[in-house]
Amino acid sequence: MARRINREFPVVRGPGYVVLDTETTGLEREARVIELAAIFLSPTFVVQDRFSTLVKGDGSVGNVWAQRAHRISPEELVGAPSFRHLAGPLLEVVKNRIPIVHNEAFDLARINYELSLLRRRVVPRFGCTLALGREVGYGPLKLKDAIRLFDLRAVNSHQAEDDAFAAAQLFKFYARNYRSTLKMHLEARGYRLPS
Repeated sequence: MARRINREFPVVRGPGYVVLDTETTGLEREARVIELAAIFLSPTFVVQDRFSTLVKGDGSVGNVWAQRAHRISPEELVGAPSFRHLAGPLLEVVKNRIPIVHNEAFDLARINYELSLLRRRVVPRFGCTLALGREVGYGPLKLKDAIRLFDLRAVNSHQAEDDAFAAAQLFKFYARNYRSTLKMHLEARGYRLPS
């Protein structure tokens, strides 16, 4: 998918899931979100809509290693919305849908850091395909390894929308093949399977 600037989250009615991914300025605690993507899934795991945008952050694209991974230039962030602009719609989405990421420890920390800078409520938990892989016996697969192992479609690693779409496919694979484990995984995080 081509990277873009987008200011409006889609409105997707009804229960379901939202698979999120971020690209950031680095791995440190103060790293800023500079790209955010969301794939909206129905309760039966059909893609209903998608959203992605570059995010201004503090205007930086991070250190040389971060830049090498995400390949976002400072010029691409010009005109991008701030996280402040996205926080309200994002919190509304995760209130109404079950949020899923591939690596909860990373994405939850980055999103909650941005929310804490705005003095907004933080999100307590996400469903996590990395943890699900461990729970069903595959171990903690990196997203690129899971894509290869399960023959999932992937385009550009370290582009938020492509990674979110790959994580959505992985989530659908686990949900269809390990439903009882998924149910326990989500219940342990305070969520119930949508109907």
